[in-house]
Amino acid sequence: MRTVSQLEQALTTILVRQLRLPEETILSHDTLLEDVGLDSLGMLSFIAVIERDFGVGISDRDYESLSTFGDAVALVERLTQ
Repeated sequence: MRTVSQLEQALTTILVRQLRLPEETILSHDTLLEDVGLDSLGMLSFIAVIERDFGVGISDRDYESLSTFGDAVALVERLTQ
């Protein structure tokens, strides 16, 4: 099982690769759409990579509850326990 810090790093790496952002610009309280800069297609891609990399399935309900980067970390933590 990964620590929260390891999950944060893994999800940051996904976003850095996807959006070509500097790692230090992604903070836990940042909203995925406005602050991080994902659009709807980017969100779907982010979710698909999470599902593939962590071997989890993200339901529509969970998808709709994602607002911040911290929400994504908490969701992956819950689904990988």
